[in-house]
Amino acid sequence: MRAHFASKAIWSRKRYQQLDASLVRGVEAVFVGHTRVDQVKTIGNVCYLDTGACFEGGRLTMIELMPNGARHVYQV
Repeated sequence: MRAHFASKAIWSRKRYQQLDASLVRGVEAVFVGHTRVDQVKTIGNVCYLDTGACFEGGRLTMIELMPNGARHVYQV
C-alpha cells in the first residue's frame, strides 16, 4: 500500500491535467518535476518546474527561494 501511494506521489499527473488548485496541506509550497511544462507554472501551492532540460529545445530551470518568500527563476 505504501509503495502505491509513493508511486502516485511521484508519477501521477492528475493534479496538473485537471489544473487542481487545491492546496497541499501542511506545507507552504511543493516543487515538482516529471511533468514537462513550457514555462514554470504554479497551480495552488504546487510549482511545476520541469522545462525539459534532457530534451532537444528544453531548458534547465532552477528556483532560488529567498528569505523574504520571493522566488527567482533561472533558466539556461
